[in-house]
Amino acid sequence: MECKESDPTRFDNRGGKLLKEEKERKKIGRDLPKCEESIVREISTWESESGRIFTVYGHKFSDYLNNQKEELQSRKDQMKENKQRAKEEAIVNELTYGSTPAKTPKRRIAGTTILTPANKRTKTGNTPNTTPTRTAQDPQSCPSVCTQQSGNQVSS
Repeated sequence: MECKESDPTRFDNRGGKLLKEEKERKKIGRDLPKCEESIVREISTWESESGRIFTVYGHKFSDYLNNQKEELQSRKDQMKENKQRAKEEAIVNELTYGSTPAKTPKRRIAGTTILTPANKRTKTGNTPNTTPTRTAQDPQSCPSVCTQQSGNQVSS
């Protein structure tokens, strides 16, 4: 139940999930004390009949039950303190550094496009996987082509 209460997606409310959860919480709140009472009665009956003490993990059942309740309460208190501490730290940071405004999307004028790297390549004609090609008109760039065109053979 504790995990369900702290789950932020429980507010999606598909299929009346919150209503079912509330009914379950009420039922547990009503039936749990009755179950505890009946278990304690049965254990005391067993202890009187057998002459031995009923233990759970080496502790008397009533002590074990009380320890479990105390641990649960301390975990709840710890979580509450952690949340409170986080809120206080956020307030101190906000007072020290100022609040950060929420980022809103920039307004664009209709018909304009933002040039992303992909858009820039398509508009300029450059693609990332092409290499510059050499032309035969420049003798510096490709000497073998130029010598073949002029009729001279290159010997290796």
